Amino acid sequence: MRSAAPSEEIDAASGEEPASAAAEPMVVAVEDVPQGDGTTLQAGGATATVATVSGTGSVDLGFTRTSSSSAPNLPTYVSTICDGASVYSGAFNTTTQGPVVQDVPYSGTNCVIKVRVAQPSDRWTGTSSSVVVTHDEPDSQSGTPYVEQAEWTTTAVDGEDSFTIDVPAGFTGTVSLKLTACSSQGGTSDQTRKHACGDLVQKGIGSEGSFTVSDGQQVLAETGFDITAETHHDMVTVDVEEPAADDLTISVEQTDGSAVLVHGPGTSVVGTH
Repeated sequence: MRSAAPSEEIDAASGEEPASAAAEPMVVAVEDVPQGDGTTLQAGGATATVATVSGTGSVDLGFTRTSSSSAPNLPTYVSTICDGASVYSGAFNTTTQGPVVQDVPYSGTNCVIKVRVAQPSDRWTGTSSSVVVTHDEPDSQSGTPYVEQAEWTTTAVDGEDSFTIDVPAGFTGTVSLKLTACSSQGGTSDQTRKHACGDLVQKGIGSEGSFTVSDGQQVLAETGFDITAETHHDMVTVDVEEPAADDLTISVEQTDGSAVLVHGPGTSVVGTH
């Protein structure tokens, strides 16, 4: 987990207008969004600190578009900086279809969670759009902290593929997988192709599938993903609650729609052992 590379940030920030109003699983019911005082971030504005935490664990962040927002989708960047080092870096698009909740990990004695909201493209310059960010109380865990970044090359999965990330025996915590649908042919297409989609890019078609996390002995976590063309990016975080016996294998299966990019940079584990 580290800050997004410039090419990755350009990819999300140059997002395009949605081709349709399809539903997306990132969107949650309003009652599931963290409550309390929120931080309102204007699209195109500066990065803001939305939470300060310490220890090792994760915290749910809610992202709700304001009713006056003009742009259909807003590239949103989330990062956790602990003791001066990057622990988590996420990117996704918030849309007008409803609020989003993301599980954001942290590990350190002095951690700040920062969010920046960008304008999707120059065509929206001069318009006003904003996102309200709220958060729950942190969910912390005990033990010896462990943070590891994925080292594989970002890969397009059109079917099935597996990736490995190092963890010590006894690891429990979160696995955050950074995904991008090979879904666009305008605006983001050039950057998407450079990130290994190539001819797998399909205009306006998102990506569906699932992934499991195992330690060579058993499946420790599993979940599905459904990334619409509008969302384009997603950060999917799962909890590893049973202690891992060995390094983690992330097995990704793309079952419908376009291929999906499984990012090495941006994917990582945070927890204890």
